[in-house]
Amino acid sequence: MPKIQFFNKVDIMHTVSRSFQDLQTLKHCGVIDIISTMYLPIQVKQPGTARDLFDWLLDAEIKRGAMAGVNIHPALGIHPMMVPSDTKVLDGALQYLESALKTKKAIAVGETGLHHGTPEEFISFKRHLELAHQYNLPAIIHTPREQKAELTKVIMKELRKHKVERALIDHATKENIAIILQDPRRNVKIGVSISKSNLSKKDAILLYKNYSYENRYILNSNAGSGPGDMLSVIKSIEEFEKAGFRSRILQKLCYDNALDIFGGILRESSL
Repeated sequence: MPKIQFFNKVDIMHTVSRSFQDLQTLKHCGVIDIISTMYLPIQVKQPGTARDLFDWLLDAEIKRGAMAGVNIHPALGIHPMMVPSDTKVLDGALQYLESALKTKKAIAVGETGLHHGTPEEFISFKRHLELAHQYNLPAIIHTPREQKAELTKVIMKELRKHKVERALIDHATKENIAIILQDPRRNVKIGVSISKSNLSKKDAILLYKNYSYENRYILNSNAGSGPGDMLSVIKSIEEFEKAGFRSRILQKLCYDNALDIFGGILRESSL
């Protein structure tokens, strides 16, 4: 078990794939606030599937978190890897997304973005950005492993076009971080996902040293159904400390920068 660190921490993950005991462990390690995005390794085949997943995240998942002692803040969206190939199904699912956002229980729109760059993903992504702007919510945006630089350029162009002022561009690596930083806005944050499929702890430190924008980074585990480590943020803090980083900077990377765009954390936290 990692040592307990005495400052606030937020993580971003897919809690629906984590056990109740996992949530309790996170609380013990000082992660009290979790932004939960919906991802399951499925493709949405019927609009009602999206509706059921949104309902689950907005109700049962919040209650499950409270029982474990953590605040779960739902982000609502159709992950690009779950986007249906049938545009009629996609249209219906997006209508359910807007209905769910009208409840005003979501802290963000997403996870959206591009994975393969298909026409259906692009339609979905643009609609998510429209909804983020309409409901004045931040967007959580997925960048892919393949074609990372090319698709990140498309993502950043659409972000500006749709006038979304608060966003987390997630899964940043050395391949696309300079592209993200071309947008100078402080509230367009850089998501550093520390997992087997994204960055190692040492890579995350190197990325920060090469691009030292302490007000722009948000560390997250991106933990879900895969082999990722839900404690990767906690363990990374220990590595950052060993590398000489002060608590003031770590507080920004793990909490303060998230509050810049996810202000609902302070309003909604009740534990």
